[in-house]
Amino acid sequence: MPRSGRSRDNVDEEELDSTFARTKAEGEALGLKGVELVNYIKEQRQAEAEAEQRRQQAEAEAEQRRLQAEAEAEQRRLHAEAEAEERRLQTEERRTVRGPMQILKELWTKEEENEEKRTTFQYIVDLRNRIEDTCRLARENLRTAAGKQALHFNKRAKPRCFKVGDQVLILLPTKNNKLQMCWKGPYVITDRINECDYKISIGEKEKIYHANILKEYVSRTQDTGETHIVEESWSTTKNIRQTCLGKRQLYR
Repeated sequence: MPRSGRSRDNVDEEELDSTFARTKAEGEALGLKGVELVNYIKEQRQAEAEAEQRRQQAEAEAEQRRLQAEAEAEQRRLHAEAEAEERRLQTEERRTVRGPMQILKELWTKEEENEEKRTTFQYIVDLRNRIEDTCRLARENLRTAAGKQALHFNKRAKPRCFKVGDQVLILLPTKNNKLQMCWKGPYVITDRINECDYKISIGEKEKIYHANILKEYVSRTQDTGETHIVEESWSTTKNIRQTCLGKRQLYR
């Protein structure tokens, strides 16, 4: 269906035609003809275009001044509200915030404090005392639990005592598999650190090992007097023992 009304282009063309007709009529009224009339029409059009440009520029400047005035008014309003809120907070309780130095001064000079401040300070002191009591109780429980675990572990433990100069085997991981342990040695004990730790010479270095991963080495010397290096797989020995125990239970 056709639309009612006129398009923007048609309106502009009609305005130009009416302006041209009016300007032409004015020039003819002034007695202008030919080239003079054409020049007069051009000058009038240029003057109207400049006037329209100045009008648009003035409107843009006015709009910009209006927006700037609104922004300044909003900024002044927010600033006034912030100042009013700050004054209200300062005068609400009619006291200033107490800093660490002021609290320390009050403690040294023993100035009078209200019940609220005294209660808060006492709460902090009581909280610190409770934390200290809790930590002390936790340490005591840890010592008790450690003693029980040591007693349970030592039921099947056998004392191992070595002397300086003894040859021992060390339970160490293999080179190919770090999860597989094997007895390696023999190595010589060079020093005794305490009841459980021994310093052992391995090549050019000395390391400290616990007695739980050490066992005495009994050398089988031949006629040549040589000592053989032992490297017994721990996992293989364990599997053999489990197999033997299973067979014993089977034949019972």
